[in-house]
Amino acid sequence: MHIQAKTTPAASPADLAALLDRLANPPPGIDPINIEGVSGSHLETGGQFVFSFDHDRRADVEAVLDGYKDLEIVEGNLNLIEDDPHEIAGDEELHVRVLSANTPGALLEAIQGASTINLPSNRLVRHILIGQETQAPNRFYVQIRFQEVKHSG
Repeated sequence: MHIQAKTTPAASPADLAALLDRLANPPPGIDPINIEGVSGSHLETGGQFVFSFDHDRRADVEAVLDGYKDLEIVEGNLNLIEDDPHEIAGDEELHVRVLSANTPGALLEAIQGASTINLPSNRLVRHILIGQETQAPNRFYVQIRFQEVKHSG
């Protein structure tokens, strides 16, 4: 839950189903990769597909998606997921929060807390992904990527 991959579903033409098929039906020797959470937009028109998966499957995801354009895997600090919101160190780090529940206002609370802590370092929300662990304790979580923006001063 503290790791995610981002890639462009690039084939000619772009084909999200082909990417998903690779994850569900990998080559022999690699178990299928379950997607815990997903985000993205403009997926077959140049956008990016972002998904989270069980953290011990990083090498498998890299192997299965080898050759996919712009594949990037980023992680957050799993030890901090239930601590108070914290400042991230850089643009290539996930801020991961366990949601209090799958109820109205839980996402708002997580985004406000993370944004308040990261705004003084000029970091704005770049994208979010919501998911649920596939292994116990099956918590709902949000992954937030921030981006530092230019500022005057």
